Amino acid sequence: MLVDDNVDALHVLCVLLDLEDYRVSAVDNGRAAIELISRTRPELAIVDVAMPVMDGFEVARRIRANPELNGTILVALTGYSSDSDRSQALAAGFDHHLSKPWSLEKLRDLLANSTQQPARGDR
Repeated sequence: MLVDDNVDALHVLCVLLDLEDYRVSAVDNGRAAIELISRTRPELAIVDVAMPVMDGFEVARRIRANPELNGTILVALTGYSSDSDRSQALAAGFDHHLSKPWSLEKLRDLLANSTQQPARGDR
């Protein structure tokens, strides 16, 4: 699942993941993300951190507040890449931190390894 308020970036990422044979669903805001995650329970959700109305940190906190959704791996996608930014993402409930600009290789590695290892690391 992908969540990003930048519709163009969302579209590009959907196309790339589709070409890699991943089943992808996407929404462009935090509230819709919570609803879709609650309904579909994806294995992994890549969530943009900086969104209006409800940012990615709040999305992560709300998802983590629901024990039924703990199986979803949450990946923070952000332009902020300092150690404190990673710490803030992990504290909010994200399992991984992927900073922009991301590479397709880094994304492939994250997707390949996220479902095979315990969560709560960062990239």
